[in-house]
Amino acid sequence: MTELQELRKLIDHIDQDICHWLDYRLSLAEKVRKLKSMVEDPQREGEILNKIEYSTDYKNIESLKLIYQTIFEEMKKIQSREITRHEFSVKFSGKENGKEFYGRKFFDTEEEAIAGMHRIIDTNENVLQVAIIDANDKIVQSYTRGYGS
Repeated sequence: MTELQELRKLIDHIDQDICHWLDYRLSLAEKVRKLKSMVEDPQREGEILNKIEYSTDYKNIESLKLIYQTIFEEMKKIQSREITRHEFSVKFSGKENGKEFYGRKFFDTEEEAIAGMHRIIDTNENVLQVAIIDANDKIVQSYTRGYGS
């Protein structure tokens, strides 16, 4: 066996391991989705990217960060599968203690989404922007604190 063939065989074994662990991570992402209120978690993503960036164990930090950003996007798609049954969602963002936050809640009807939007606005003064999104990702209604609806 040539050196090239040996190296490719090693890579094939590593690829099998990567697929195994990514598949396992996907199944964990489905479970995590059931335990949290929103799919997107920029703070958690930042923590993971920081662990990569500040580790002395990796040679190709920028490439690893790009790979992880792709993993995050795929995990969000998996976590969103359950959500796609809903016709409307309310996305919101704001700032609290100098940190930005984001969230998304899901509703079956536009009326429920409008009521949900008003509850979010009325109960959290740190929410700065809110939008109702339909199943086709079109904005139905939006609100920016300080500018009305």
